[in-house]
Amino acid sequence: MISAGNRPDNTLFPGDEVLSKYLPCYQWRTRASLHVNAGQVAAFDALIHANIRHPLVGAMLRLRGLRPRGSVRQFFVQYGFLILEEQRPLRLVVGLISRPWCWSGGAVDVKSREEWLQNRAPSHVKIVSIFGARMVDDRTTQLFTETRVWAECPETRWKFAAYWFVVKPFSQMIRCIWLREAKKRAEER
Repeated sequence: MISAGNRPDNTLFPGDEVLSKYLPCYQWRTRASLHVNAGQVAAFDALIHANIRHPLVGAMLRLRGLRPRGSVRQFFVQYGFLILEEQRPLRLVVGLISRPWCWSGGAVDVKSREEWLQNRAPSHVKIVSIFGARMVDDRTTQLFTETRVWAECPETRWKFAAYWFVVKPFSQMIRCIWLREAKKRAEER
């Protein structure tokens, strides 16, 4: 079963502590997780390194002008996300500073984690995402993903809010499909 969206209680989501290093304040967040009957290494590899082949995911990304090729990890690198942290088999954290409401995306070219952290980007949003695997017990792994978004100025918040109103359901659906596909691949091993 996939859990998605905001948690109604105050319990920590697996990526909370890590994401708080990169974006402790945010206006938008989306989360999803599920349990996999596989070890942590197999589950993480299935999530990060599996090719994006699901037809619905491909169609939704193409509508946004994106052409997914390769793995989830390669997809984020291909579209300008900076790898902020990668610790296999625990997590992959990526960040982007952009204007996703613009067709071109208007991404800021950031070369290092320090540069990403220091860039205030008032006319852009800062996006940070985590993809991770957490051992639940010796036969079960929790796969999870969370994305946080911060907009500094009111005009940028308004623009992103309008964009997010349209995109959020599709973004959540893509994440849930990625998690289900990773579960399937990990459990087939």
